[in-house]
Amino acid sequence: MANKGILILSALATAGWITFCIGFGFRNDWDADEIKESFNPTLFCWWTFALAGLVGTAALIFYGVNRSAGLGAAALFVNLLMMVCAGAVTNTNGQIIYSCLSNNDDQSSCITSQSSVADYNKVEFSGSFIYLLFQGITICYWFYSAHEYHSYNMLA
Repeated sequence: MANKGILILSALATAGWITFCIGFGFRNDWDADEIKESFNPTLFCWWTFALAGLVGTAALIFYGVNRSAGLGAAALFVNLLMMVCAGAVTNTNGQIIYSCLSNNDDQSSCITSQSSVADYNKVEFSGSFIYLLFQGITICYWFYSAHEYHSYNMLA
């Protein structure tokens, strides 16, 4: 059984993923034609993260329950892909927010609801950042626990 700390970190990462999905959902009104048009290379990371982000969190929880090398490798691969996609989302939306902050004297105007930065950009940024933070901590924990020295016979 995975320990409570990992479950809490995974729940927080899942909350970040849900936050991102809400922002991504508000990006357009999403009628059928817009959905077809949005499947393009520029939104590849958005779609990948939206559709498979929860798989990354679940993979780490399953790895905590059944600690096998194959499952660990698969969980790490999926999470590295998700972190690349979440990083692309965070970077792109971060550039939009930074551009607003650097071009305005009143920086608070960039985070209010009447700012030039769309609300979905702010929500996507915060959700992907939260996901990256807590999934990264979870991966570091599993990596550390897989390499604890007391689990090896150092004298053999």
